[in-house]
Amino acid sequence: MSGISAWFTKNPVAANLLALLVIVGGVFSLMGLRIEGFPKIPSSYISIDIAYPQSSSEQVDSGITQKVEKFLEGLAGVKKISSYSSEGAAKILVQKETGYNMIRLLNDVKTKVEAIDNFPDKSSKPVISVDEFKDFVLIVQVYGDVSEQTLQQSARFLEKELQSDPKISKIESFGKKSREMRIELDAQMLKAYKISIGQVAAIVARDNAEQGYGLLKNDTNRIIIRSDVKIEHYDQLMNLPIITSSDGAKIYLKDVARVIEDYEDSDTKALYQNQNSVGIVLYSSNKGHMLEVSKAAYKVVENLKKQVPDEIHIDIWADFSTYMKDRLILLQSNAWQGLLIVFAILAVFLNFKLAFWVAMGIPFSIAGVLALMGESFLNYSLNDITTFGMIIVLGILVDDAVVVGESIFEERKKNLDRIEGTIKGVHKVAVATIFGVLTTIAAFYPLMLIKNDFGKILASFSVVVCVALIFSLVESKLVLPAHLASISITPEKPENIFLKGFYKVQESASNVLVFLNQQVYTPLLVATLKHRYSVLIIFISLAMAGGWLLKMNYVRTVFFPEIPGDVISVNVTMESGGSSKMTYENADAIDAAAAAINRELMEKHGTNEPPIRKIMTAVTGSQGIEIYAELQPQAMRVVNTLSLLKMWRSRTSNLEGVQTIEFRGNAETGGGFVLKAESHNIVSLRQAIKKLKAGLKEMQGVHDLRDDFKSSEPELRLNLKNEARHLGVTPEDLASQIGMAYGGFEIDKFQKDNDEIKLRIIYKKDQRKYIHQLLETRISLADGSLIPLTQVANIESRFSSGFIHRINGKRVAEVEAAIDKRIVSASEVFDALKQKVIPAIERTFPDVKILAGGELEQEGEVKGGLVKALIMIMLLIYALLAVPLKSYWKPVVIMSVIPFGFTGAVVGHLIAGVPLSILSFFGMLALSGIIVNDSLVMLTRFNDIMAQGKTVNKALTTAGSSRFRAIFLTTATTVCGLMPLLFETSEQAQYLIPAVVSLAYGELFATFITLLLVPLLMNIAYDIREVFASNQSAQYVC
Repeated sequence: MSGISAWFTKNPVAANLLALLVIVGGVFSLMGLRIEGFPKIPSSYISIDIAYPQSSSEQVDSGITQKVEKFLEGLAGVKKISSYSSEGAAKILVQKETGYNMIRLLNDVKTKVEAIDNFPDKSSKPVISVDEFKDFVLIVQVYGDVSEQTLQQSARFLEKELQSDPKISKIESFGKKSREMRIELDAQMLKAYKISIGQVAAIVARDNAEQGYGLLKNDTNRIIIRSDVKIEHYDQLMNLPIITSSDGAKIYLKDVARVIEDYEDSDTKALYQNQNSVGIVLYSSNKGHMLEVSKAAYKVVENLKKQVPDEIHIDIWADFSTYMKDRLILLQSNAWQGLLIVFAILAVFLNFKLAFWVAMGIPFSIAGVLALMGESFLNYSLNDITTFGMIIVLGILVDDAVVVGESIFEERKKNLDRIEGTIKGVHKVAVATIFGVLTTIAAFYPLMLIKNDFGKILASFSVVVCVALIFSLVESKLVLPAHLASISITPEKPENIFLKGFYKVQESASNVLVFLNQQVYTPLLVATLKHRYSVLIIFISLAMAGGWLLKMNYVRTVFFPEIPGDVISVNVTMESGGSSKMTYENADAIDAAAAAINRELMEKHGTNEPPIRKIMTAVTGSQGIEIYAELQPQAMRVVNTLSLLKMWRSRTSNLEGVQTIEFRGNAETGGGFVLKAESHNIVSLRQAIKKLKAGLKEMQGVHDLRDDFKSSEPELRLNLKNEARHLGVTPEDLASQIGMAYGGFEIDKFQKDNDEIKLRIIYKKDQRKYIHQLLETRISLADGSLIPLTQVANIESRFSSGFIHRINGKRVAEVEAAIDKRIVSASEVFDALKQKVIPAIERTFPDVKILAGGELEQEGEVKGGLVKALIMIMLLIYALLAVPLKSYWKPVVIMSVIPFGFTGAVVGHLIAGVPLSILSFFGMLALSGIIVNDSLVMLTRFNDIMAQGKTVNKALTTAGSSRFRAIFLTTATTVCGLMPLLFETSEQAQYLIPAVVSLAYGELFATFITLLLVPLLMNIAYDIREVFASNQSAQYVC
């Protein structure tokens, strides 16, 4: 590279054009980058969805799910098959093996499933697709004190307009209802007229024939023939004859039924700010741009507000793009603050122009990263992880530039030729700085090789860091020398008071640094080398102290830190068999608790802004409640997210009829805390889950326990009597007629006013409430006569399972919980369970196996990948150190000090009061790169001095003293550059704090490691060499 560097030094135009090209490329790429929360990864799952209307979960499991599982057994490329059988639907997820081609597996799965020819007749055609990732953007809420029809029509109009915008591709809605024309039959009138619901349905279907088509065609004319007798109007239905007597008298549908044209009769309801509403959720697709989706939604809503009735309100809330913009602005602000601090430090301790051009390496490197993040290259988005990588690497981007700049100025003092002096200065430290950067890259590169889904997310962090380091190397070797060659190193006489004052500051800072070097560090280093074994024991004791802090849990560990959000969600599951009235009462109680908290906090803090500023409550049937509450912007928030969540949870702990309630105010990673129990014995599984939940309930920091064993629902099962078969009644007849009467039957669909309207038939609502009404039902025989239900069927009362979950064919139940990571980590909870609870369960139920799921499962997979990555990191760093040091054992000396640096990181977490996490590990990787980089520069200098024939002690002292300034500056720029983030109190930046703590505190400790421990270990290594050499000489003499 020295030849290329020399060419660029002599051709500053080329260097400037290169810098301009990178910066312009970065700016243009930035304008087109996708912005999202968490990075999207290619899906590893294929989803198979099959509807089976009016069937129980057991019928779905036996009729659909188990058949699909059997056909997919042994299919190449399949890692795991998870199935979910619920009332009326089956969902099967097929997870592919890492590295297997998704398109090939998708085609194989389609071939297998489409070959199944014995699905139930009423089941739908399987929908097979890749289970794509979608990123939440915002919610558009339509609400107002208006009729159901006005609300639903306005919501449909809005949804249609949103879907017509090309930038909005994925939409889901809640609170939206389907239109239907419902024929509600009077069972007593049917009995009086001796006609069954099935007969009425057949008559309506007969008079609602599909459109017929024909053609009259001759040599001169062509005439189309159509026959269309579709019933689409109320009057047509009401006046439809259903019985005609022998004397011509007619009984019309209106005589036995009422026809209602309305929205579907369901328990679903959505309230927004205590008013009826429909919510429309917008997502961004894999290639979507969150900000563009948000802008498009605001534009559509603004246009529609002028077209809807005045009583209708449209509100956009929970806009995640706003949170992302605020977070990026926050990070950008901290980055600029860090850059200015770095520049100020360099300006004080170095030449002002040198400081400027060294600091310019940061925007150059970041621009290079942004340029390659575009779709044409890496195709990365600007998200939490990639931004995190840029922030972490910020403090180490100038390290090699500082070393190069110092070397150039030192050489320029000896060589009056600016160009030659610059070229020699670069060449002098070229090997050390190049391999120093490469070792830092080697510390991050293996993380790209972790293959599981979470590992793929982390890989984007590593790529950003590695690319930034490569660009910093290019800048320090090609662009920086060309600029420094034009700088005069001769001190200029200050012309004004400001410059005079600044030069005095520079002179004072330089004197302080000289004093520290000559009067403090050098004597300390001499003493350290003299008492090297005693000092080594002190360092080892410090390292052991760090391990002790972890062992005694003074510094806690979590896999992923808690990242508070701006929206609190509440999910409630009611006990099966409960009434919808109780569900609505509980929804109101949770809303009332939120309102009470708002009043108390507003009064306590003297504010007019409620902490919970918007709230949406959706009752999703008789057994489910979903609530989403948007909090005030963080700058206006009087209480943090998790504290508010805790207050809300404490006030809703005694709701009647609730099976599970879950509060969530932070982003869960890896699926949250999940434990899985496997068994073929459903009774053992149910008992094991109860004991597992009981064990979890006793632990501190564990809340909102829930499992996917839905409470059994009371069920009446009708079994056809043998004698009924002699009457011509089949099981299908029985199921069809009872299903029509009490579940409804869809006769037809037709379009009206841009809506699809279902034509359904069912008994009146007040005749579908009690068991005695069922017992009085009449069943139609083949000859048209009616017979009581009790004469054709036995009625069995029992409880049915509401949900069946399998993994690879085994019945599975999952227990989930919310973990307060400020108190306990997921792994700590699992370890505690493994001590007593799980062994006791497995002893009592030998057929039950308890396994980790969710975050715990991800943690296990990532840890396995990290172990392999760490081994590769060590091997790569060793190789990259051995080459420039030209030694097999000197790299071992440098690498042996890395664990000592981690001690500083652990102590930093203790001081900052944050737990160690996977994000802390990233900071430690960056720290290890800095330690290795600084140590390599020092030992390269040591080798040069040893080559001059100096003694080991003299060479170590001289090398340490000569590199003191550079090491001090790399420490100062790294630590001070991270200070804005280190002291950031915003919740949005908390996910960065663990890595910043690792890097900042670890770097402070690493300074002492590099300046003292590395020379100390080198001295001891030479002692050992001398011992071996003397032993070999003695053996030779003997």
